[in-house]
Amino acid sequence: MNLPIVDNNKCDSPSDTRLLQLSAIPTATEIANIELDLTLDCNLRCRYCYKGDPPKVYMSHRVAFDAVIWLIYASGSQRNLGMFFLGGEPMLNFTLVKELVPFATRRAKQHGKNITFGMTTNGTLVTDETIEFFKKWRVTFHTSIDGCPAVLEKKHFCCNMPKKTYERLGSSGQPTFNLSEKNGACQQAYAMLRKYRNGV
Repeated sequence: MNLPIVDNNKCDSPSDTRLLQLSAIPTATEIANIELDLTLDCNLRCRYCYKGDPPKVYMSHRVAFDAVIWLIYASGSQRNLGMFFLGGEPMLNFTLVKELVPFATRRAKQHGKNITFGMTTNGTLVTDETIEFFKKWRVTFHTSIDGCPAVLEKKHFCCNMPKKTYERLGSSGQPTFNLSEKNGACQQAYAMLRKYRNGV
């Protein structure tokens, strides 16, 4: 396989300075999927989270772009690749996502491969802008609705969210969907997904 083409000097560093070495590619199997923890930070920090109270650290562009190159090499003969963004809350590092997804798409295509993207998010930072980006680049995502308001207020304590946790706020400061028993969590979640899928 030929060495990757330099792309805006953002990723193709000399092999002796790569953070992810191509020499570390496994030989017994081909790797088709990779998960990237874009940050350990989270805007909710729920008290029951298995990650506890993690530090506010973020994946650098260098590591992320090197991971794309490593995956392409490690995938061998595999043509369909997957990259999944985790956290913390990966939407806190959306600036990186906006650069990484187009780059990975182009680079995979250069090597005759297709790559898809997914994200696990708490949904609180999803806006019309991010939905348009997800649709354009076919980024799928899933989120969670953790129960009725009484349970959320007791267990879903969020250090950084002074308002009730079942009110997820948009850029205007108003709830984008209110997960109260009156409005119906299922209906609100469905409306969000419908907007993402159909643009309505």
